[in-house]
Parts: sequence; C-alpha cells; structure tokens
Amino acid sequence: MNIKNYGLKEEKLLNKKVGIPARIITTYKERYEVVCDKGKTYAQIKRGSYYDNPNAIYPTIGDFVMIEWNDSGDSMILETLKRDSSFSRVSSTADRNHEKHH
Repeated sequence: MNIKNYGLKEEKLLNKKVGIPARIITTYKERYEVVCDKGKTYAQIKRGSYYDNPNAIYPTIGDFVMIEWNDSGDSMILETLKRDSSFSRVSSTADRNHEKHH
C-alpha cells in the first residue's frame, strides 16, 4: 500500500521525525481505523500527545496523522497533520438569529 495514493502531499511530512504517516478512514468513538504503507490497522490517540497539548487537533475521518505502528495491537496516533481544508456549519441558534434579522 502507498499512502501517497490516499492524497498525502510530501510537504506535510517536512520536519516529521517520529512515526509513519497514515490516513483516518473510519472512527469508532476513541478508536480509529487507519491506512498506511504497512496496511490497514486500528489506532488510538496517544493520551499525552493530545490531552497535554491545548493546540492539538483531534483526528477525524480524512485526516492525515503520524502513527507509531504496532504489529500486535492498536497503533498510537502521535499527531494530526495540518488540514488543507475543513467543513463547518453555523449552529442552529445562529441560523435562527440570522433569519430574524432578514
């Protein structure tokens, strides 16, 4: 398997010295299914990498991450790589307020 076939751009890996790149393909609460050059596996976030870092971006489907591969169990997600784009929506309260003013 080649992670570049999943859309990974080389520049995302600059200065990344720990882990291997993977892409999140499914989420199950606190468990993620990822694909990387070694194949498909399940992964969990490394608690210290996310809970101790207020700037950490929690991964979701489609994100590229750096993982610590584990042959005999869940791999560890070390870091979520910067997103190129994202979707967001306004809350329903903001929608109602917008409608009142127009």
